[in-house]
Amino acid sequence: DTPSHGGYHVTGKALSEMKARLGEFTTFAGAGWFEEDCDWALVCLAFPDLFPETALEAAKLTASNVSYLKPVAIRLGLI
Repeated sequence: DTPSHGGYHVTGKALSEMKARLGEFTTFAGAGWFEEDCDWALVCLAFPDLFPETALEAAKLTASNVSYLKPVAIRLGLI
């Protein structure tokens, strides 16, 4: 149990927008949940205007260095 573990839950139109912007992706938790360790980067990359520049840079590094996120990083031209 990790009661302090967090992340983002994205549903409906916003999740559809993410898929349109990023292409297909896999998350650790699945079902629209984006955990705080790595998956959060997908939310940041899909909606960069909602995050500070430092978070966007961290998201780019995360997507480029986490194996299951690399397909998104490649599609976005990050690697």
